[in-house]
Amino acid sequence: MRGPDPSILIVVLSLDAEPFRSIETLGQRQTWASPGDSLPNVETLWLQGQTRGLDRVLFRLRLKALRVLGAERARAACQRMRGRMVAGRPVRLVGDTLVTGVPETYINTNAKTVAAFRYLLATNDFDFLLRTNSSTYIDKHSLRDVVASIGEGPFYGGAPGFSGADRFASGAATLLSRSAVEAIVADAGWEFDLIDDVAIGRSMARSGIALHALCQLDVPGPLELQALAPADLADVFAVRCKAAGSRTHDVLAMHRLHELYRAHRTQDSRTQDSRTQEQQ
Repeated sequence: MRGPDPSILIVVLSLDAEPFRSIETLGQRQTWASPGDSLPNVETLWLQGQTRGLDRVLFRLRLKALRVLGAERARAACQRMRGRMVAGRPVRLVGDTLVTGVPETYINTNAKTVAAFRYLLATNDFDFLLRTNSSTYIDKHSLRDVVASIGEGPFYGGAPGFSGADRFASGAATLLSRSAVEAIVADAGWEFDLIDDVAIGRSMARSGIALHALCQLDVPGPLELQALAPADLADVFAVRCKAAGSRTHDVLAMHRLHELYRAHRTQDSRTQDSRTQEQQ
């Protein structure tokens, strides 16, 4: 049974290469994940794989060759076998970064996520885990409010999306209870050939854990960002900042959102003070 103040672990899917390195250091680490914005029982870790080495190059060439040959079934089987193997490689914590032995490719975000989940279940006493990425702004105050409203039992939540007939939570912000993470790690039918947010959705369906829809905003460009007001952020803890063009927008958007969230909390505080005075 969870305590009155559940612990939250935020895991940011990251990459030690540009533009993701700059988005992390100049965006996230200077706004919502800065030391000055820390909250009790809320921890943030970044998750990385291996960007160098012959292993990564050979894996990508093998998959490309299978795609060219039109051998999709063989390609999927290769991804499943390879994902299962690399997800079992050791994970180490370097400062606030989880470093896996998984080669960095788009599809390997799946194995990287599984490797991290296994490691964190064994080393961290979190009650809830938020899997997010480098292009997303997280308001930890709002996230904590959402978590406080969740009852006992397994929980899986996020902005709903569809892959064919499969419903899943957007990888920009997937919220999971500890028991849901345990179900993922224990899933014998886990599909390493799918991108991780879709694979999580299918795994949760196999475990009978329903998706709870949570609010998420998207600000892919300057026009959407300029249109935002503090009131628009009520009950929203995740804002996806990924730009269609230059990724410098991600950083600029995070700093603007940081100002807007602070203004929103100030407005809420003044409203509550006013109501208190009226009641006295």
